[in-house]
Amino acid sequence: MLVLTVSMLILSGCHGHKVLLTGVINDKAGNSPENFEVRIFSEKEKKSDRYFKQASVQSDGAFQVKVRQNHPYIIEVSGDQGSGRIFIPAGKSDDRIDISYPVIEKIIILHTNDWHFDLNRQEEYTRKIEEIRAGNNDVFLFEAGDVFVRHGKKWTINDTITKDTLWYGLRAMQMIERMNELGYDIMTLGNHDLAYINDYTRLALKNANFPLLAANMEINTDKLPQPKPYTVLRTSTGRKITVLGLSTDNTKRDGVTELDLNQTVNKYLYLKKSSDVFLALTHIGLEKDIQLASEYPVFDAIIGGHSHNLLKEAIVENSVLIAQAGGHSHEVSEKSNEYLGVVEITLLNGRIIDKKGWVIEIGKKPDAM
Repeated sequence: MLVLTVSMLILSGCHGHKVLLTGVINDKAGNSPENFEVRIFSEKEKKSDRYFKQASVQSDGAFQVKVRQNHPYIIEVSGDQGSGRIFIPAGKSDDRIDISYPVIEKIIILHTNDWHFDLNRQEEYTRKIEEIRAGNNDVFLFEAGDVFVRHGKKWTINDTITKDTLWYGLRAMQMIERMNELGYDIMTLGNHDLAYINDYTRLALKNANFPLLAANMEINTDKLPQPKPYTVLRTSTGRKITVLGLSTDNTKRDGVTELDLNQTVNKYLYLKKSSDVFLALTHIGLEKDIQLASEYPVFDAIIGGHSHNLLKEAIVENSVLIAQAGGHSHEVSEKSNEYLGVVEITLLNGRIIDKKGWVIEIGKKPDAM
């Protein structure tokens, strides 16, 4: 086990304060410290993987390099077992930092699916998401589709049917605004989201502050915004997470064409090579998710919706983790159960060594002791 101890000495100059990042690498395995490399990435460079500065490691394991004070940085330590990274937030550059080599990084993906206009227990949702974000550097929030309801006869509030397209429009906008408030990172469009109602669906979806995905949907109508096939997220240490969106359409609205699923996936398999983590965010149902995993073990995980399966523990098919977090019925009801899915991916020096998933029931009281 290698332990990297980092300390900072503040320097002053005409361009403002800088700090002298001083570190010592201690390798308990007895390897020569000269076999290790230390590189510093700034926040800007992490997206391009170009390092900011490189520090030479001396025979006693010491290194030092000047960096700007109160800037975020990434320290990368490379050795025989690969390269590991640690994120140093702004304002923390003068703290003592210990890094164990090989370096463990964790990615947390929170996910929901099939909300269907339901907004119960939103205070609890907010508290739980903020709690998880506060305890982890890299937390992302995904929606696997069907936040809307297309059936007029299902536009209900506690068993009262509205059948009002204006209510649909207002509720659709409310759903997207709430997702913006919660800080969603991505959404794959579900079949209910593709089933546009007048201009209301487009107006609500265009208000999203996050990418809308659906690689296998060809949109030729101004009633919907054009979804992206995939998006790329970056962790605090610059790791690249690529997410492919896949959906299903059973509404047959004009201007919406569902493309062959396998042909679509084959078209985007090249993304795996440039990704540290390759995911599918789907709205095709659990049965098709399992089939997708059996045919394409290239995916590290599939996070799904559509079939409303509550997988209290994520399953593994052909080395692919598959997760889904229940969902709701199509009617708005205060009696609905609320769920938040969690997928945890662990990397060791940038390589995935573990992945698991579970579901949190929002608002559920802890079991009595």
